[in-house]
Amino acid sequence: MIRYMLMIGLSTGLLFSCADMAAQKTQKAPKNPVPEVLSNLEHDENGFYIPKNDRKIYELIETAEYSLNQVMGSPVGTATGIDFNFQGLQGRMYYGFVPYGDSKHPHPVYFARSVEIDSGRASINIATSLRGRYDMIGWEKSGKGTLGYRVINEHGNFLYDGLVTFEGTGPFAVDITMIEGPFINLLGPHGATISFTLNIAHDAEVRINGNTFSSNLNTVHEIPVNGLEPDKVYDYSVMIEENEYKYQLKTAPSPGSRTAFTFSYASDSRSGNGGGERDMWGANAYIMKRIMAMNVEKGVSFMQFSGDLINGYETRPEAMQLQYANWKRAIQPFAHYMPVYVSMGNHEALNRLFISREDTVFVSLDRFPYDTESGEVIFAQNFVNPTNGPISEDGAVYDPDKKTANFPTYEENVFYYTHDNVAVVVLNSDYWYSPSTRAIR
Repeated sequence: MIRYMLMIGLSTGLLFSCADMAAQKTQKAPKNPVPEVLSNLEHDENGFYIPKNDRKIYELIETAEYSLNQVMGSPVGTATGIDFNFQGLQGRMYYGFVPYGDSKHPHPVYFARSVEIDSGRASINIATSLRGRYDMIGWEKSGKGTLGYRVINEHGNFLYDGLVTFEGTGPFAVDITMIEGPFINLLGPHGATISFTLNIAHDAEVRINGNTFSSNLNTVHEIPVNGLEPDKVYDYSVMIEENEYKYQLKTAPSPGSRTAFTFSYASDSRSGNGGGERDMWGANAYIMKRIMAMNVEKGVSFMQFSGDLINGYETRPEAMQLQYANWKRAIQPFAHYMPVYVSMGNHEALNRLFISREDTVFVSLDRFPYDTESGEVIFAQNFVNPTNGPISEDGAVYDPDKKTANFPTYEENVFYYTHDNVAVVVLNSDYWYSPSTRAIR
């Protein structure tokens, strides 16, 4: 009956004039931004709200206290070093050279002095402070180097560990910098995917086993390498123009070979008590570095880290991006050599909040639009996991509108992988995480 009535409506619509049809198009109501799968949630010109007691409980709109873009500092070269702009931040910055080639797992060696961040501005004077006996990387001769810098706010909270590569001996210029990675992902018996992020869009290459694998102009690179032999150690290097970064990887054994190997498992590395690196703005960098060092000592082939990487429970994607960046920075010096597979926990939640004490309302919903802002999508943007799981719950029998995205994606948060005779299946027990759905009738 409903289909018949729709057909009649379409038939009578054919009698409208062209002018009437054009007017209809211009007056067409905008699409309701509330996903069809949610009820008791509405939207008007002021935003999303929950109707309660003849009132409208609007979404709590928060701004991120800090964002990744802010704490990176937008470094630029000067006549004597590098200037930073932290967008109004007050605090201090510690800095020091990263001795690539001098250590297998290089960390910044912080200088004896720090600089103040005043109204968001800070400067590192390389020309006078880090020359002579303090030039531990030979920048005066090569005209190149990489600095690590640690951003701390006025309350002593650790916010971010950054990297900046420079060139010149005065004046100085910021060079193409690998600000994240490289990370080994999707390791198999014949190859892997090497991922990393640059400060600016640029071409990049990975060289391994006499072959070169390229990636075109971009900031985020995921470069598959193949043609390798099982259970073998290979040197590989990431090339960005003439800058070369050298590491190693070991391929997985042939399936069914039953080759002995060790892997590790852990979860829950959100901020701990005690401050400092135990609370690297959302992540326990201290314990993650210790875990990764233990992995190296035990010679593990891969690590599975299952959930609660960060504090999370944020309402802004940019706040999540900063916390994920801090977690990745903690494992980075070790993850150049071995894969770390991650999955979502409840603390990876990114939500919309509706709060009214007067009306006893506290509603937390997985952030939507699901295909661009959900916790699942932001998680997938930060990690390279297999894409062999289901797509989403869209199209299921309980999907009220199969033409739109009514559920978050499963891509890169539900998957499986194998290593010789071991199969690991990763599920997401916090999918579409909305801890107060009982308040949405």
